Amino acid sequence: MEHDVVPLNSYLTYANESEIKHFMSTFSCPVNNDIEIFLKEKSIKFEQKNFSRTYLIIHNTYTEQLLLGYFTLALKVLNLDSSVSNKLKKIVSGYSNKKETTVYLIGQIGKNFNINHNQINGDDLMCYALEAIINASNIVGGRAIAIECKDIDSLTQFYKKLGFELLTNTQYNELQTYVLNIDKLNWLYFYVI
Repeated sequence: MEHDVVPLNSYLTYANESEIKHFMSTFSCPVNNDIEIFLKEKSIKFEQKNFSRTYLIIHNTYTEQLLLGYFTLALKVLNLDSSVSNKLKKIVSGYSNKKETTVYLIGQIGKNFNINHNQINGDDLMCYALEAIINASNIVGGRAIAIECKDIDSLTQFYKKLGFELLTNTQYNELQTYVLNIDKLNWLYFYVI
């Protein structure tokens, strides 16, 4: 199945906001309602305010466009307090004594369950997200990627399989932060593809 990765900000230049919202209304993610709410209610505002960049995975047929999935990337400052090991501080920031660092954040990633026989999967979505991060890193640098997720075994195992390591278990918002050094991506990127 052929599909395109379309930056939402590009889509906003040639389609009006109501058309885009109508297109995104076809997205459904019953396994995590937050992913669906972000796309439908927040992604355009975040795009316009330059808080993040959302990428739509689209399959074009002869008669229509299908929204298979999406991912959102942003920059995030990570607090590297005393609960983070010196080893992980060095992996993420380059220094074992640094108190904070800026990373690429995969803020949202999700598949559209509203499409019958949607063959896109988590590996595909992560591959697209990692490719975008590699491109950004080649232009402006950057050392690490973070992803925040709930402590759900299938999610944590998926990220660990890709090489992400648990940075911290944040109790106040029930999210765990996983990190990956970008230097590992060259090997990982070709492995996932």
